[in-house]
Amino acid sequence: MENNFTQKKYGSYFEAHNFAIRYKHSDMKVEHLLLALTGQMNGLIPNILKKMGVNTTDLMKKLEEKLNRMPKIEGGVSDPRPKCRNEQGISRRRRLCQEKWKMHT
Repeated sequence: MENNFTQKKYGSYFEAHNFAIRYKHSDMKVEHLLLALTGQMNGLIPNILKKMGVNTTDLMKKLEEKLNRMPKIEGGVSDPRPKCRNEQGISRRRRLCQEKWKMHT
């Protein structure tokens, strides 16, 4: 169970990062992460939202619309980074996530 949760957690982080790249955003925002978490099949977040009466399909559509309205980077290649006060801590956690993700795949 713990290992499964850990894999989903890392998978959500990387999916959020991929959304930031796909939408051409310079920073990974909470909307990217919420979209990744909400889109998990049989995930904890979609199940909680559904029990709260939230239509996850509508939520995902609204998140996608919001992401489409956000400023985009044009031109060069950029690697979106988490927007956080503690950039070094996030970067370190990201490297650890990447290392663990590689070990599980």
